[in-house]
Amino acid sequence: MEIYVIDIETLLKNFKPYQESLLNIKGKKVEFNEQIDKIKEEMHSLVNSSKSLILGGATQEQNQVRFNELQQEGISIQSRFQEEIVDFQNSELDKNLALITAVVEKWAKSEKITSVVNKNVMVYVSDKYDATKRIINILKRDGLYNEFKEEDYQLEPA
Repeated sequence: MEIYVIDIETLLKNFKPYQESLLNIKGKKVEFNEQIDKIKEEMHSLVNSSKSLILGGATQEQNQVRFNELQQEGISIQSRFQEEIVDFQNSELDKNLALITAVVEKWAKSEKITSVVNKNVMVYVSDKYDATKRIINILKRDGLYNEFKEEDYQLEPA
């Protein structure tokens, strides 16, 4: 019985469908940030206008009511986003794990390998039994490989 290992994280990072998922997640985060930025801008505008001595009491009160509404709206958007993004990230990860597992399974069957486990659960394994590079070569051959660059998936600082 031969047991091989793979580094699932390395495989996923360089797997085109996973990278597409990361870009989709980034897009959702950008949309969220844009929504929150609009609320922040309006809140900032209200604070600045309230500093004016010319505003009457009724306008000051209206500004305070609107400020509170915006604050609640921001909290609501953030809460919904946190739930939705966690669900979306989990479903994308599950989908990509299934896809990469199918590639590994096909390779293992073709090579008559009895078991393939994730490298991070092994205390020691000889490089001879690390199949990560072999699977990466399959991904390259099938057009499913793209070199992972962390900066492509990070949000710009606000």
